[in-house]
Amino acid sequence: DLSGLTKPEMVARYPGHMAGKPDYDWYFGAPGGETLLQMRDRAARWLAGLTRPTIAVAHGQIGKVIRGICLGLDDHQILRLGEPQGIVHVLENGAETIWQ
Repeated sequence: DLSGLTKPEMVARYPGHMAGKPDYDWYFGAPGGETLLQMRDRAARWLAGLTRPTIAVAHGQIGKVIRGICLGLDDHQILRLGEPQGIVHVLENGAETIWQ
């Protein structure tokens, strides 16, 4: 339901959802959207189905969740991961290498 809205419009229409959330935590559980648990489950199922090295291109939030799962992070740690642009995250053997 937040799609296409500016942040001031989001705050005006959904003040209870937007209030007091740091960083981009408001992305998760947005009205009509996925919760962090739902996104984590979806990402874990996708990761479990991989059978060979894979290149994936994704938006920041799902990318953050995939990285967190691969790195063994809990939900709080996943939410605090950055979302840098124009880089490649190489996830292998529980570690992350960033290519710029």
